[in-house]
Amino acid sequence: MRRAWWKTLGYDAVDINLGCPAKKVVKCGGSGLLRELPLLEDIFKSVRAAVKIPLTIKLRAGWDDKSIVALEVVKMAEQVGIEAAAIHPRTRAQGYTGKADWNIIAAVKQAVKIPVIGNGDVQSPEDAVRLGERDGM
Repeated sequence: MRRAWWKTLGYDAVDINLGCPAKKVVKCGGSGLLRELPLLEDIFKSVRAAVKIPLTIKLRAGWDDKSIVALEVVKMAEQVGIEAAAIHPRTRAQGYTGKADWNIIAAVKQAVKIPVIGNGDVQSPEDAVRLGERDGM
């Protein structure tokens, strides 16, 4: 029996990146997948079936202000068996501009049992404390 490639390389986990806003990445994945939730669910299921090590995701809040899907995506991920989610609470349309909406992180954290990692606009230890204190995070 052939040993799984990720085991031979010593990986401890696999992370699916749904956060990259770069145009060249969005064309074939990254945050572009946040517009294709049925396809994204198929990807989650396929990767979960293929790897036995921990599987995590990182994502943006959604594609744009009219399609905030972080909560739906993380719930789907949890049902498939993904172990954790990191959320950058800006949309793909925002890129790195505007203010991160920590309320999105808090809403997801309250709705799921898997660990939720928050990021965005954490520029000091005090910011990290404020983010951690949000709605029981």
